Amino acid sequence: MSSQRILEPPHELWRAGARELAHGVVERLSVARQALAEVGQFLTEIESRGPMELFGHGSTAGLVR
Repeated sequence: MSSQRILEPPHELWRAGARELAHGVVERLSVARQALAEVGQFLTEIESRGPMELFGHGSTAGLVR
């Protein structure tokens, strides 16, 4: 795959062609999915240690809220 220039939204998007726009969406969704997976790992560790003792919340759901 060729290395394409990553567009910096929002001020350069008007220059993008269809392929660049699609690539930008795919790239950012990939980053978002990876970040969400990592957040899940953090929350799992917090849950295993006890969110009440660590942060004063009864559950990780309460912590996230």
